[in-house]
Amino acid sequence: MRSFSRGFTLIELMITCVVIAILAAIAVPQYSRYIARQKVNSGQMDLVSLAMNMDVYLQNNTTYPATAADTAAVKVLLPAWAPAQGADFNYKISAVSNSVFPPTYTVEAVGTSTAVSGCTISLTSANGRTRSGCAGGATTW
Repeated sequence: MRSFSRGFTLIELMITCVVIAILAAIAVPQYSRYIARQKVNSGQMDLVSLAMNMDVYLQNNTTYPATAADTAAVKVLLPAWAPAQGADFNYKISAVSNSVFPPTYTVEAVGTSTAVSGCTISLTSANGRTRSGCAGGATTW
């Protein structure tokens, strides 16, 4: 009588590893794109929040704040504003014009992390919304 041992053969283990590798090759890029899209969406909401803080500043001071070249400078001008994606984007205030009526501004978020590198999102005081180089491919939001 022959005794049969229980267990898996090397071929069965190799096939299982190949199936797992194929699934991972499909899932990981999809997940990375999903994360990048969510970071871009959160960056857009940070800009909306920044625009609201700009409007509050205008109501309290009758002018918009001066331009700010980076997130730290924006936080100094508008201490109530706290970006959710501060680690992934550099936020700035540009094109402030208090000499026209109504006053105007542009706020921008430029991607700094690997997931959103090359992504630029902007919002103007007239609610002009553009983005370039971002996950999802759309140029407006």
